[in-house]
Amino acid sequence: STLSSSSAASDVYKRQDSWTGRTGNLAIEYESRGKPSGIATTEAEYWVFVLSREYEDKVIIIIETDRLKDVARKYYMNGKTKKMGDSNTSMAVLIPLVEISNFIVND
Repeated sequence: STLSSSSAASDVYKRQDSWTGRTGNLAIEYESRGKPSGIATTEAEYWVFVLSREYEDKVIIIIETDRLKDVARKYYMNGKTKKMGDSNTSMAVLIPLVEISNFIVND
């Protein structure tokens, strides 16, 4: 697998996140300009968040896409969404980084 930047057809979807240090949230895009995007359309097996700014690209979080979808869906259903991106044309689910324990698999 290669860390190709935002390539929906690769094994890994890499996202540079410069806001996590300021907001405390991972932002998971699901819509752009009224159309499904990001987590809603990816075929990648894993999502990689490279945290920049305060983290200086030295913190990297890797999450299996299906697990991320499960957790993101819970936050979406609870209204944890935000307009963002160019002219606020994208929608994202916000998952607080401190709640990373929600990614634990309970089988």
